[in-house]
Amino acid sequence: MSLVAGSLSGVGQHSPIAQRCLQQADVDLQAAAVSFAQFAQLQSSLWQALNDEGGGFLNRPMPIGSFSLLCHAIIGAQTLGEALGRLHRFMPVLADELNLDVKVQGDQAMLMINYDCQGDFDARFFIVSMATLWLRLSCWLVDRPLLVQRTEFAFKEPDFGNELPMIFATEVQYMRPANQLVFDREVLNLRIRQDQNSLTSFLRSAPMSLLTRYRRDESFSAKVRAAIRELVEQGDSLDTIHVDDISERLQTPAHTLRRRLRDEQTSFQSIRDSYRRSLAIKWLETGDFSLADIADRLGFSEPAAFTRAFKRWTGSAPGQYRLKTQTVE
Repeated sequence: MSLVAGSLSGVGQHSPIAQRCLQQADVDLQAAAVSFAQFAQLQSSLWQALNDEGGGFLNRPMPIGSFSLLCHAIIGAQTLGEALGRLHRFMPVLADELNLDVKVQGDQAMLMINYDCQGDFDARFFIVSMATLWLRLSCWLVDRPLLVQRTEFAFKEPDFGNELPMIFATEVQYMRPANQLVFDREVLNLRIRQDQNSLTSFLRSAPMSLLTRYRRDESFSAKVRAAIRELVEQGDSLDTIHVDDISERLQTPAHTLRRRLRDEQTSFQSIRDSYRRSLAIKWLETGDFSLADIADRLGFSEPAAFTRAFKRWTGSAPGQYRLKTQTVE
């Protein structure tokens, strides 16, 4: 199922409404690819035909203007955490079976998409679109890219799964316990940089621009993280990778690298620790290595030091976390 077909699942891709919207957008359901403009027009036509910004995926239609109402409800927040809290409280006004929640565990913050699908259709596109929407809205609110550590979905990989790593700029995992985006918890403390004036301009193109005109995360933080990952994949030990190694790889003086990371309210140590945490979680979930092996590969002096760090990151001991994920699967 393509992104186009997935977007029509709420009404049925062969329904009269779907066929009319496809025609209005000049989209062939069997086409190998469509432009962003065509996809945007398809979604706009569908929403207008249904008077439902939920695209037919919700029991109670979400009338045109609902997203605007939601944005006005959160724009006065001081921090991203406060804005997401308002969003969580406001969503039940718009939908019975959809909500967004924020959970903090250790050093991580999970942006969770809770959707209780009531219809007889494939809801994977809707869940992905909601994750994309909340991520792009959050980026706009704080006026900077947000580095997603992990993207997890509680369903099997869809046919359009190859496009998702580009949308979320990170590894996408399937058949996980929840639909969620995982960040460093510090993002919740980022200040809101938008106001009523900028919201007016934003709403002229949102929310469709958030769904279709996404950009790969070009933040300097993302480049540093990618460079660390490349060195690890080439066989370098994580604890031997230092600022000078990344500085040389990115052809950027070390002092400039540190300054640019400070401008994005992070540091090399923070990014390296975040990647160390991601590797630990990945290796615990796959079960390929013992706890002692993982501790050694991540550069800890002993397994006990790894256990202390992992509990600080996630709130659980490594053995407990591995047992929990194996039980879920």
